[in-house]
Amino acid sequence: MKRVLLAAAILVTFLAACSSNGAGNNTVEGVAKQQMSDDGFGTANITKVTPGDPAVVGADELYCVATDATTQNGELPYLLMVWRKGSDWQAKQLEEGYYEWDLQGCTR
Repeated sequence: MKRVLLAAAILVTFLAACSSNGAGNNTVEGVAKQQMSDDGFGTANITKVTPGDPAVVGADELYCVATDATTQNGELPYLLMVWRKGSDWQAKQLEEGYYEWDLQGCTR
């Protein structure tokens, strides 16, 4: 009986972890899309979301978001950094392209 309860507890924990990761990705994309709209890139599409190093900004989570848009007359890709401190999500444009992307610990 104890084994069955233990197995059930492990399964519930696993399922909760899986569903929270999906919700987290939706949150990252939602925050990124809001920032994209604020920056005048509301019609751009998100092409990649990758985790970065949250210690860079003292956050709990950090993600880099790539889009199909460009800045500076098409010279740089329009990239974003999205991070969470506690329950507060924030985003900002990575104005120096993949140079800043790399500094955030994000993989290409």
